[in-house]
Order: sequence, then structure tokens, then C-alpha cells
Amino acid sequence: MGVMLFALSALSQDRLTVPAKLVSYPTMIIYNGKIMTMDDESTTLRVGTVVQAMAVRGKEIFAIGSDAEILELAGPNTERIDLKGRTVIPGIIDSHTHIHNGEVNYWISQHPEILEKYSRQFTIPGRTNEEIYKGIEIVLKENMASAPPGQWAFLQLNTNEGGSGMGQGVKFVQDHAMELADLNKLAPKNPVFMAAHPAYMINDAARKAIRDLYGFEPLVGVGEEMDENQQGGLVLYGRGLIVDGYFKDHIPELAQIIHDGLLKNAAAGITTFTSHMMGLRFMDGYRYLEAKNDLPIRFAYTHYYGFQDNPDPANFYRRLGDMAGFGSSDYLWTTGVGVGNIDDGPPMFCSSMEAPQEIKKREYCKNAPGTSQAAGIYAAILSRERVSLGHAYADKGVDYFMDAIEQAMKEQPGFTLEYIRSRRFSSDHCGFYPRPDQIPRMAKLGYYISCGGNVLDRSYPW
Repeated sequence: MGVMLFALSALSQDRLTVPAKLVSYPTMIIYNGKIMTMDDESTTLRVGTVVQAMAVRGKEIFAIGSDAEILELAGPNTERIDLKGRTVIPGIIDSHTHIHNGEVNYWISQHPEILEKYSRQFTIPGRTNEEIYKGIEIVLKENMASAPPGQWAFLQLNTNEGGSGMGQGVKFVQDHAMELADLNKLAPKNPVFMAAHPAYMINDAARKAIRDLYGFEPLVGVGEEMDENQQGGLVLYGRGLIVDGYFKDHIPELAQIIHDGLLKNAAAGITTFTSHMMGLRFMDGYRYLEAKNDLPIRFAYTHYYGFQDNPDPANFYRRLGDMAGFGSSDYLWTTGVGVGNIDDGPPMFCSSMEAPQEIKKREYCKNAPGTSQAAGIYAAILSRERVSLGHAYADKGVDYFMDAIEQAMKEQPGFTLEYIRSRRFSSDHCGFYPRPDQIPRMAKLGYYISCGGNVLDRSYPW
């Protein structure tokens, strides 16, 4: 009897087993089209398999094929979309975009009353240092003398004369045309942020405000770091002030703003993107959406927090270990360590190019040997992290990065070329790289570059 019951039970289970594709009906079927699967992984122009129809169940594609093969899977509630011969491509992966920044900036433009609680914005004209100096004096004396305590003054100086990064405002900041003591005297109680991209300057009240908000002072005027008149990283505080000030008590509102930005990009065909997060509360917003299963597109973020004004990034990443690919869902994960920037925009990049001394002296090699950033990058590599240079504008800084990778291979016998290639180290922008001689080296290391089409012609033909 026992054997007979077992046989009946096994027969019953066999009859209940059905193909996975019939467990439930598709949510949606699109048909009568040209669906490019892009499953050809070669670097040729071949698109791979092209099919007529595709079935979607929930958030997953589970069947592709001919119209006849796919339409027979439809159930009574399956949505059917006739493509009428149109072409469908996979979602676009944007390897460098800051959707949350852009959407928060848009929100701020629609809510000036919130912004004014935290800061006021001023444009400072002037074609000479004297004119700019006088403009700053007038603005601060007339507008900030009776400002509420803690309200920031953001001063935007001219940056466009003579090309990117060469305007009079940039020279004003970099040449110390206004000393820190003078700026402190003009605004002793209110934070001042002077911007002339890629050069920035803050006063002591701003330094204190940053310390009160983040628990540390910005790394300017410390060791090899650039002084307060040149530290491009100060831009973080301009972006983070609203995110980490106002939104720290309004996370659901921040999450909705992020959601709106993601939907706009989904409408443009972007389904996956990568970015760092300048502003600590951005992660809270993304996690809020993730917990509600409400992230419209996928976000592969770079872990920037160990370098974000951390006085000792090397020890931070030495203790962390490999985290590339780590995440709690298919919609939010980390791609590894994001350095943020190893240089800045022109003329504050790090290059091997020749230039007049007036321009060359303004270069900024943040990851040069002996710097804290170089130590942090090397520690991350040794800690088996995947490292990505989110902002790498010129060639010399990239050389320093590849030097670090190759030095790690010498120090660690287990770091074979195969292992290094599996890490897919990378950098973005390509403003003035790669040089022709860098390309074979990159190919050997399995090094990826993500280049903006709008900058490739700046250095062509190298």
C-alpha cells in the first residue's frame, strides 16, 4: 500500500507540473514589430537576434519569438500592443548622469521661498579684479548685513571669458584677489560661498556651518590639499545644503522629487543609470522608494562617501572590502568605489600637455603620488574594490590611476592580469584623454572609459 500511495502521489505531482511560462499569463505582449535583443556581445555593429514579439510578466521579460509563438501565451487580461512594424530597443543605460541633482535643482527653482530660508543667490559682474572686489563688497554690505543668522550668500562670479575656466572670476579666486580675512570681515556671521567654476572659496562662517551640518570641516588648506581659494570639491556644499538641510526632515518629499526625475528619464528610454550622490540624504530618498517597490528605473550608484571629505580615505576603504554589485534589490546597488574627481574642469585638470605658465600653474592633480586621494585609491584597489573615477578630465591623472593598478599587481601576487581585468576599472568624461599610447595600456588592463560625445573632439586627433 505504501508503494502504491507513493506512486499515485508521484503521478499526481507529475500531472500538476506545467511549463514555467504558463504559471501565469503575461501582463503585456508587444507584437508585430522589430525587437532588437542586442544579444551580440561583440564590438561589431551586429544587433544580434531580432524578433517580432515579446511577452512581459510583472517586471520581467520572459519570452520572445514570433507573433504566433508569443500571442498564443496571452490570457484574458493580457494587454496587447501592436507595434505596427516599429522598432524596439532595450532600455538605455546612461553611465554618467545625476538625475537627483537635476530634479532637486528644478524643485528649488519652483520653491524660492524654501531656498531663501537657507541662502540667497547673487551674480557679481566685473571685468577686472577691482570691479569684482567692489561688487562683492556692495552685495554683502547691502544684502547680508541684516540677514538672518546662518543664511548663506552664494556669489556667482564671471567664468566664461576666454573659454571654460578662464574667465576673470576664476582668476580672481585663484589669484587670491580677495583674501580670506577680507571676506570674513565683510560677512562675519553669515556663510559665504564664492563660485567661479572650477574655483571656489568660502569664509570662516561657512566652514563652521559645514562643520555643524556634517561634523567635519572641509579638507582645504590641509597638507597637500589645495587652499580655500582653489578647492573644487567645495561645490558639494552648494548642492548638499538643501538636500542635507531642509530635506533631512522631509524624506518622503525628497523621495517624490527623485521619483519624478526618474520617471522623466524613463520616458526618454533610460532604464538604468549610474551616479554618485552629493548630499547624504539622497540615499534615504532612494531607500524610501525601494522599500515601497517604487523605483521606476535602476540606479547603480558609486560609493563616494569614503572620499567625500573624509580625512583618511585610505583607512576607510582598507576596512571595507569588495562591495561591487552589493544591493538589496534589482533596482538599487553599488558599482564599487567612486572617487568623485581626480581633477577638475579646465584649466584645473591634470594633464601632460604643454601650455603657457599662466595656464599650466592652475592645473589640479588631486590624485598625484603622495596625496591623500592617491593613498585612498591604492588602499581601495588592495582591498579588492572596483574603483571608478567619476570625473577624470585629462590624461595625467589617468596615468596615475593606472600606475596604482600596476603597482598593486606587483605588491599582491594574487592580483593577476585576469583578476585586474575582471574588476573593470573605469573613468569618465575623456575631456583630454586617452592619448594614443594610453589605449594599449587600457586594453591590457581591461580598463573601461565612458566618454561624452560632446568632448571627444576637444583633443582629437590627440
